[in-house]
Amino acid sequence: MARKYDLISELYNRTCKTVVSSPQSWQAFLSSACRNYKLRFDEQLLVFAQRPDATAVLEIERWNGTFGRWVNKGATGIAVFDDVSRSRQRLIHYFDISDTHESRYSRPVPIWTMKPEYEEEIIETLESTFGAIEDKSSLASAIMCAARNATEDNIPDYVGDLLYTIDNSFLEDLNEDMIASLYRKTVTNSVAYMMMERLGIDTEEHFFREDFEDIINFNTPETLNALGFATSDIAEMGLAEIAKTVMSLEKQNRIIAENQNSDYNKVKENQTERSLENDRTDLHDAGRLQTAQSDLEQPEVPMGRFAQLRAKYLKENRKVLYYNLLTSCKLNEHLTEVEQTATELTERLTKELADKEGVTEMLKATDMMSWVRQMNNIRSRVQETVLKQVVHA
Repeated sequence: MARKYDLISELYNRTCKTVVSSPQSWQAFLSSACRNYKLRFDEQLLVFAQRPDATAVLEIERWNGTFGRWVNKGATGIAVFDDVSRSRQRLIHYFDISDTHESRYSRPVPIWTMKPEYEEEIIETLESTFGAIEDKSSLASAIMCAARNATEDNIPDYVGDLLYTIDNSFLEDLNEDMIASLYRKTVTNSVAYMMMERLGIDTEEHFFREDFEDIINFNTPETLNALGFATSDIAEMGLAEIAKTVMSLEKQNRIIAENQNSDYNKVKENQTERSLENDRTDLHDAGRLQTAQSDLEQPEVPMGRFAQLRAKYLKENRKVLYYNLLTSCKLNEHLTEVEQTATELTERLTKELADKEGVTEMLKATDMMSWVRQMNNIRSRVQETVLKQVVHA
């Protein structure tokens, strides 16, 4: 019987094919992802596959400890990949707010809601975050301008990863300029769509089928990850700032309401506000790193020094490649191979240089200090070579 991690990886691959099958399928995914915009793209995709109607997801410990809510008996968790570097690949599980119920210790869950009177402040927020907005005639127009600005500023960080992944996709026969152009267009429209959906704007009035017609070209998990992570990351930049603005305005409204209530109600609401501030005001910030309800069926894999350095390098510099490996159950295999290759190269180069430079056992016996000094120099040079040729390749 296949391990659960493998089953979820298969589900991930099937869902990748589903969401790029048509513009409508991609838009359906974006409508789901915008509600959990602080999750990673791979998490958003798995939430969509398992609970497309989820509005606010957290792990069971966060529901219990932060908000005093208990998960309903029999509720099924949403399995996602745990990306914390450790010796085995495994899953963690989220539960939607609809899978929970209040307890006597419950605290309000701060899910923000857009209101028409917030439009002017949100447009100002978009402009301060993404630069000058040419069209402020409506919130939708301002969002489109902001999405273009944000994509132009950030897309260079992702194009390189996309070009590495085009093999066996419909992008393979296109030249780099065409690929970059349709990539930029699709990311821009996807970011704008997510922000409009989360703000309750009728997207049918602003988007047409041709706006997402190129989605079918991202027909492999690798190319979709390149598109999805760019879209998710850039949309989060905007929605996170919008959330701060909306919650600040809501707080101001609460203060005004408190001034109109009795002293008893003032004290009670102030206590609630302080509790929310202590527990952080954005629901999804804490939804990534917990490890309860994990699937421990993945085999133990030694995480040597070079493997850890490789994982860190990929996450910081080759993000799409890292998650391509993670979601395809190949990350541990890749890190093990890097560890073995780097170790063997280190041993071979160290021996070759020592022999060439006369750093022998005889020198060690007759002049230990000289031997240590020269060996440290050799090891430093070897490490530099190994990092360049293997770990950071």
